[in-house]
Amino acid sequence: MISLAPEVRVDAKKISAAFEFAKRAHAGQSRFSGAPFLEHPKAVAELCLVVKEDTNLICAALLHDVLEDTNTPPSVIEYEFGEDVVNLVLAVTKNNALPKSVQDVALHANVVRASKKDSRVLILKLMDVLHNLETCSVLPEHRCKGVVHMAEHFYYPLIGEVELNGLEERFEKALFAAREYV
Repeated sequence: MISLAPEVRVDAKKISAAFEFAKRAHAGQSRFSGAPFLEHPKAVAELCLVVKEDTNLICAALLHDVLEDTNTPPSVIEYEFGEDVVNLVLAVTKNNALPKSVQDVALHANVVRASKKDSRVLILKLMDVLHNLETCSVLPEHRCKGVVHMAEHFYYPLIGEVELNGLEERFEKALFAAREYV
């Protein structure tokens, strides 16, 4: 579970339910480092919490890879956590029906389009990219190159579009450090 300070005003019960849902959905999955996959959405949720105390954003951060990496349909997330959460998750989910060669560009376009209506989409994606940059050292070189390329060319230029509560510099440092691995 993610740690919530007493002064943080979010629905801890809903966030706990999202954490448990993500834990079940990602059971048996691991990161390239060998760590349980759940560490990634948990870290993204914690980063999002630094930026914005928003229950649905934190839930979406915990669930952001469920649609892409499991057989869970969007309707289940909507039923369990509501339309707002599923819309945030869908906005940052790759369309696996598209050819791999265009999935990243299509995702970026979707993130930009959705962010015009809801800035939390961009916050969620930037925190996802930030955590991927910070863990780039354990990725195979070709995967790290992809993370760095997307961060540098697609997401870094958007960093000034939302208030990141001081994490802008951390993003820049992580991008610079990740370049060492490619």
